[in-house]
Amino acid sequence: MKKIISYELNEVSWKVIDFYINNRTKSNLEKILQSSHQFTTYTRDTEELHPWSTWPTMHRGVYNDFHDIRFINQDLSSSYKYPPVWDFLIKSGFSVGIFGSLQSGGANYSKNYKFHIPDTFYKDSKTNPKKYERFQKFNHDQTKKNRAISSTITILDALKTFGLFSNGLSALSSYKIFKHLILEKNDINNKSLRPMLQAYISFDVFKDCIKKNKPDFVTFFTNHVAGIMHRYWKYSFPEDFDGNLKNNNLYSFHKNSILKAMDIVDDHLGFLFNFSKQNNYDLIVSSSMGQEAIDRGEYIPEIKIDNFDKFKTKIKFLNFVKMNMAMQPDVAFEFSNNDDLKKFKKVLLSLTDSDKNYIFKSEYNSKKLTLNLKLLRSKILAEDKKIIYNNKPFQIDDFGLTIFNRDIGTGYHQPYGIIIWNNDQEFKQQERRQVDTCDFAPTLLDYYNLDYPDYMGDIIWSKK
Repeated sequence: MKKIISYELNEVSWKVIDFYINNRTKSNLEKILQSSHQFTTYTRDTEELHPWSTWPTMHRGVYNDFHDIRFINQDLSSSYKYPPVWDFLIKSGFSVGIFGSLQSGGANYSKNYKFHIPDTFYKDSKTNPKKYERFQKFNHDQTKKNRAISSTITILDALKTFGLFSNGLSALSSYKIFKHLILEKNDINNKSLRPMLQAYISFDVFKDCIKKNKPDFVTFFTNHVAGIMHRYWKYSFPEDFDGNLKNNNLYSFHKNSILKAMDIVDDHLGFLFNFSKQNNYDLIVSSSMGQEAIDRGEYIPEIKIDNFDKFKTKIKFLNFVKMNMAMQPDVAFEFSNNDDLKKFKKVLLSLTDSDKNYIFKSEYNSKKLTLNLKLLRSKILAEDKKIIYNNKPFQIDDFGLTIFNRDIGTGYHQPYGIIIWNNDQEFKQQERRQVDTCDFAPTLLDYYNLDYPDYMGDIIWSKK
């Protein structure tokens, strides 16, 4: 039986795939498409679509109304009834390697895990094997540093990568990082392309993992294209927007930014295509949803928590609370007991701007001892920088908060994604049939000749 490599290309739609192969003829991606099944996925997850919810739907075969995974670093115990596909494989004796898959939990050390590198937002840096904790710590540091806006690469950042050679970092990737450091010095616009650098490092480490272990089932998650699309969709797809963007000062710089991000994907896929043929794997490229153009109208500066200790001191909260990583404008917290959670939440939801508009919003119910809130934008707060607490005005700096600006997002989530399943020529499909995202998990289990639970969707096709 063949094994599977699942390359998780976050939020990339067929529009982006077709845009890439039309501009990059004879690419690895074009070659792979010529002998692959091609499907359009559709997710029916409820509430606002986010990858930390739609990927668990792909992995577990049920929508978020069932698995109830709603935010980053939430308690996952409510989802145990609907385990991810790799849990079924592990219990059936197959070996598994997980690299960065969203909501895959903390590092798992059970027997059949050949490696497990949790997602880059996970609350600690533990990995299986332990040797990759050096990489994960670096990964977390960069994610924290760039959680809202891209900061300039420092010499120290670049030098830290030298410690990653033991984790598989290549000389070529190190060269690209130092080259980018020079480019940032010459043109500050290059700061905006920082999300791509983590993809070089992550894939090098992943190659080290997969070449040494060759598990029966492997995942690799990358978010670098999604980050670029969110910011610079309009420069690659000006037809989705009114006006002549060619007169925009940033057009000439960013018109190829999505292509550059996809060039990294193409390099990844070139390696994986050859590796899959040499080691008896099928290669799957998938996304749990996509992006499309969005017009956000007037931009209002945002607010973020820069100094959490200062924030806690100002609201006089002395008990244990941990601020975990989340995707701006979301913030994630963890507590030791439910009373503290309720007390903390009540205080935060009472904070307002000068016009009595709330600063924090609660969109999801807390999960056990984890809490997610969203920081709201306020025009008057951006102007007067005052927060009302206990009916008294304070400067936002007193709370360790910061007002900042970033690129106006021009791409955002939509429910259609992709599946590209590369295997034998006899299984080639020309038509991109639409399938449910819940159909992915049972198809994988069927591929390994395993029965799948009744609550999952239908299989996409069977090789039996």
